[in-house]
Amino acid sequence: MVGRRPIPDELKLVRDSTPRKDRMNPNKPEFGDEIQIPEIFETPEYANQKAAWFEIVPMLMKAGVATEIDVFALQMLCEKWVELRNAQGKVNETGLVTKAPSGYPMINPYYTITMQLQKEVRSLLTEFGMTAAARQKVVADKGAAKAKTEFADIS
Repeated sequence: MVGRRPIPDELKLVRDSTPRKDRMNPNKPEFGDEIQIPEIFETPEYANQKAAWFEIVPMLMKAGVATEIDVFALQMLCEKWVELRNAQGKVNETGLVTKAPSGYPMINPYYTITMQLQKEVRSLLTEFGMTAAARQKVVADKGAAKAKTEFADIS
């Protein structure tokens, strides 16, 4: 596909109080607001991903950006976020430069991994309007009443 990617209608509504109706998709599928945590995050080995889920998803629900169909992208975001934190921790432990088996200094492989994960996480954050540039275009409706969800009490 050439050109800009289409912007989801939800982000159009949040960005502009009077979006052009001719640019909205009236026949798009509708999904509910109840987002269930992925079952795999309930297992002990995914405790960090579960913690990331409860950091990220309530904010997106509060902003009215995430719906139940986004669970797959949100799962990927949480997994990549945890991988990024782990890789960054390794860089912090071992430094940016390490010694190769030959004894010469080289860039830490964890640093390279960290840089790749940052690109992937940034891309996912942008999808949900979670970067400064993406948020610049968002105008939140402060007066709108938010529906009560299972995440409503989390703060």
